[in-house]
Amino acid sequence: MTRRIESVVTKPDRPRSWAVRGLSRFGGALLLVLAFPRDALAYIDPITGSIVLQILAAGVLAVTITGKRVKARAATLMRRLLRRPEN
Repeated sequence: MTRRIESVVTKPDRPRSWAVRGLSRFGGALLLVLAFPRDALAYIDPITGSIVLQILAAGVLAVTITGKRVKARAATLMRRLLRRPEN
């Protein structure tokens, strides 16, 4: 019983996808920018700021979902191409 629990709890390390690496880099850069604020000599009203955030969120989601779909289609194509002919 404990062996089964251990196998479920400890998953093998898998390499992270390019989208996850990109998001973590973007998150790190955003954290640095927010951690060291400078005096801004410009004003962005709340509506413009929310529109910019919505555009950024939509872009991140679009890239993530499109990447997953492209990966799935490529995997399907490779399976079809590499499938052994049935006799």
